[in-house]
Amino acid sequence: MAGPSKTKGKEVSRPEARRRLHEAVDRILDGPGDGDPDLWVRQVLVDIGLVVRAAAPALDYEVGCVIYGVDRPRGHFPLNLSWKGAGINVSSQQASQWTASGGAARGDLPPLEIQQQALAVLLHPVAEISCHRWLHDLANALDALRFGGR
Repeated sequence: MAGPSKTKGKEVSRPEARRRLHEAVDRILDGPGDGDPDLWVRQVLVDIGLVVRAAAPALDYEVGCVIYGVDRPRGHFPLNLSWKGAGINVSSQQASQWTASGGAARGDLPPLEIQQQALAVLLHPVAEISCHRWLHDLANALDALRFGGR
């Protein structure tokens, strides 16, 4: 995270945001325990939102790449969980432009085609590492829309 985050209009310090994120990951990994499984599921979904919010600069960067027309190679995830073969050579200035463009797109939505392509780009690595077939199918379907598929 680049600085303080906000929760319902209040700024949260970086250490506090980090502590909340660590607690969220702990809840996700600990599982439902003997309590209310539905309560755990609801909290995990909120916690996933915290993880996504913490990853906002990376997501903005990827969306900015799409807006600028840059296609990231798909790459693959070997056993060490690194994203091999997907790198893009980019200057810090260009990366800042992509991140700013992606961040602006959160408030000023780009055309649906760009949104679909950006969602596909974001979902492909998540689907690959999560091993959920339906996420693969969704990412592929979003890609297919770009090429006139259904």
